[in-house]
Amino acid sequence: MLVVGDVMLDRYWFGDVQRISPEAPVPVVLIGREEERLGGAANVAWNCKALGARGSVFGGLVARGSQSGHRPADRSHRSKS
Repeated sequence: MLVVGDVMLDRYWFGDVQRISPEAPVPVVLIGREEERLGGAANVAWNCKALGARGSVFGGLVARGSQSGHRPADRSHRSKS
């Protein structure tokens, strides 16, 4: 099987909101835990593998944001506590 698409790393932040920022109507969050999971075509390929399929991923990896170029060694559905 060939999976074609954008290879992404999804980041989730979990925490507590104590107040709303006075500069903008957004919550100020004290982050207690982060998770990184495969996203986009990487997630599709991971799910196909979990179902027993064999194949390859063909796609682009584009780094954007504050941690551009950040490459975790192996974050396949693992969480950081």
